[in-house]
Amino acid sequence: MSALGMEDPGWEKNYKNAIVKLSCGTKVAGKINIRDFPRLSDMLRNSTETYITVVDVKLDSDEPHTYIIHKKYIVWVKTKG
Repeated sequence: MSALGMEDPGWEKNYKNAIVKLSCGTKVAGKINIRDFPRLSDMLRNSTETYITVVDVKLDSDEPHTYIIHKKYIVWVKTKG
């Protein structure tokens, strides 16, 4: 059980550093958990989830932020590192 009292879905943690470009022109750089998919592109194409979560996004401050992004607004995703 998590600290919030919710059940842990048991997803594998396999983060990839990536930059996501949105249809509005915004670029978001952070980490995306691809879970048990072999590649980020496989997760984006084959996952039934409508949203992706990008964590450890750095904005103007040093504090990391989390973005939840609807897949239909993604123009491209580029892995880095």
